[in-house]
Amino acid sequence: MDVLTDVLSTMRASSVLYGRIEASAPWGIAFEVHHALKFCLVSQGKCCLVMEGSAPQFLSEGDFFLTTGGARYTVCDAPGSSSRPLMEVFGEERRGVSQAIQMGGGGANTTLVNGILTFDTPDEAYFLDALPPLILIRRDQALRLGFAVYMERLSVEVEDPSPGAQLVANWLGGIVFVHAVRAYAGSDGQRPGWLGALSDPRVAAALHAMHQRVAHRWTVQELAWVAGMSRSGFAEWFKARVGKPPLEYLSAWRMHLAKRLLHQDKEKLSSVASQLGYDSDTAFSKAFKSRTGATPTEYRTSVRVP
Repeated sequence: MDVLTDVLSTMRASSVLYGRIEASAPWGIAFEVHHALKFCLVSQGKCCLVMEGSAPQFLSEGDFFLTTGGARYTVCDAPGSSSRPLMEVFGEERRGVSQAIQMGGGGANTTLVNGILTFDTPDEAYFLDALPPLILIRRDQALRLGFAVYMERLSVEVEDPSPGAQLVANWLGGIVFVHAVRAYAGSDGQRPGWLGALSDPRVAAALHAMHQRVAHRWTVQELAWVAGMSRSGFAEWFKARVGKPPLEYLSAWRMHLAKRLLHQDKEKLSSVASQLGYDSDTAFSKAFKSRTGATPTEYRTSVRVP
């Protein structure tokens, strides 16, 4: 199993579509900071994305973007157009996926499909922290990578009033999300964090080895051999690309897995410790408390509380 699949399999991402917007110029929607992944697909027409501290991004039909909730942003017909808060646009009324919200001044038309991605995991920060504030996928890039068909189908499903359309649209939203993250991870450039480092063959080889044998007592020398580098060169290069030393990355990944296993009542503490490469319950408990501030038992009790 590759590293990205391994991580995403612990996340169990699902999409929750929260609306289709049919806007006519001039118009604008202000999105507040929200600790969740939000996505937007330009199903028809054109628009402009304005994020705090960044230059405007002009989007066309078939473009898609994903935000991690770290900054406020506005989607509008053009820079300078007045905007309304998202919750004011949607109001309190619950709509079906095919029921569009109409807004704007009667000019050029744009259709947007908006949604939120949720994760069934007790430690979503492990993944969210690896993502940039914005992932923008242009239609030509989606065509080149072979997943434009899912975005096109998503545009169709959100207009379909047939039973089951909401479920299909949710699945498609999740598929598009995975493809967007794959595109980011596979793109060229010195992108920070383990996700961006997957494009580096040497670092990716070491990451793959740690994920394949998480319980192994890895040393920096062993990982350097896997990467085909000297010990000192590998340690320096890994930290520069991933943002932390190799064994610290391994410890963080083990703790992420520990939280998931502790979330499952059937897993005994000794079993969790063994699966993650710790000699005893005591050694595991000490490492877990050092990382999280709570013992495994305390953590397991806390996640049972609604």
